[in-house]
Amino acid sequence: TTTLFIVLSRCLHRQILRPRKTFDFTVGITQSAITTPFVIDDESTQIVKAYETLLPVQAGSEAAWSVDSTLDLIFDPRSCDNQIGKETSVNTDKGRSVVINNLTVVKDGIYWSEELERLLPAGPSAEHIYNVSSRLQFNSNFTVTHMKERVCSHWASPENAQITMKDGSKWCARYKTPCFILGEVMAYYFSLLMCINHIPPVIVTKPNPTTPQWGLEAVKEYLNNHYWIPSGLVTLTKWIPELHATYVPNIMKTGDRFLHVDNPMFSGLTQQQFLDLMEYSDATILDYLLAETDRVLYAARHNFTDYDDNNMEIHNMFADGNGNHWFLDNEMAFFWGQAIQHPKYAPLIEMLKSVCIFKRRTVVMVTKLYHHKNVPHLLWEIVNEHLGGLDLVWSSQLPMTCRRYGKRYTIDWARTLTKRIGHVYTWITRCSTVGYKSLLQEIHSNHVITHKMGVLISDSN
Repeated sequence: TTTLFIVLSRCLHRQILRPRKTFDFTVGITQSAITTPFVIDDESTQIVKAYETLLPVQAGSEAAWSVDSTLDLIFDPRSCDNQIGKETSVNTDKGRSVVINNLTVVKDGIYWSEELERLLPAGPSAEHIYNVSSRLQFNSNFTVTHMKERVCSHWASPENAQITMKDGSKWCARYKTPCFILGEVMAYYFSLLMCINHIPPVIVTKPNPTTPQWGLEAVKEYLNNHYWIPSGLVTLTKWIPELHATYVPNIMKTGDRFLHVDNPMFSGLTQQQFLDLMEYSDATILDYLLAETDRVLYAARHNFTDYDDNNMEIHNMFADGNGNHWFLDNEMAFFWGQAIQHPKYAPLIEMLKSVCIFKRRTVVMVTKLYHHKNVPHLLWEIVNEHLGGLDLVWSSQLPMTCRRYGKRYTIDWARTLTKRIGHVYTWITRCSTVGYKSLLQEIHSNHVITHKMGVLISDSN
């Protein structure tokens, strides 16, 4: 029989956050294991081609993997503030600063300045966000006292409910199939790995009415009436009050539609527009890595040119009363966002190539991801450490099978994530070394090719 056994140096919760320079574990794989499908929908079947493992299989069918100590890529939200101001391996136009109205906006040609970053609202840190979720995820020390349907999203899905806990806190519960659940939670932990603090705390649980968490009579009645079965999976996302819409910046929907210091529109922007663009650029990078098609790409799918006014909302990107930006509803990440892209990569890569100014910390983390070379397995380990008791069957070495509307999709998420990291790193490098006109010509050429490919695919269907 085909076997896959994984011997891990399992970390306790407190050890995950302990700063260390290596993250070592051993993986043992039989030769036939790499062709075994991981099916996360019990009703579906799949035929999977042999998937080339990302780990080098050595003699004795064992492979040792570790993070290079010089790269220092660990999951430690406490260290995120230490990444600010660090140098990257990207060659930049050092010394080129852009000063507008006595405010230094850009440093070294491609980085938002620290002076500008300090003007952003002081929102919750990555460490604080992680601490909120970990207390509930590891201890299950919560009790649901009230559930209210059709509150959590604009689309008012009956699979969503706003819940109130005994401590008075409110959360958005989403009862979904495993691919949506995994997408949501993987996006959350990946954002923390990237030191991006724009996704609220997320936990995963089962709505089991026999447990203290879901055992109140009114709650049990809700679960029964809405057919939330005890073995199902629910994500709980911290409720953020007083949210309002954010809008596509004008520079991204008119003129060259290219965020670059040499864009003629750039020098005429206001301080608030620069702050909004800073968050927009982070959302673009994160969405590309996540294969998240339901945020910045949502506007592009509906054609920027159809919206010439200032009221083009960014889907699932909101600001709270303090001005902090939040990236919500990430269930399309990694799986469904990747499955629905036609032609492959093209829509999101156009969005990636519309941005050439970045937060320095984001570039630091992209550089670490790029040199790491096995980020899918690291993400797999992080998620499993937090959700290991929920019986989610998935792998960083094999494609996933997801099912929706009677169709089955085999999604090679790990290989795609590795490629996307390379694409982002390469694009940032090009932003730092290639001139504005050449980049703009490249973008326009890609757009024409993408459009032609899309027409061909539509015609073939």
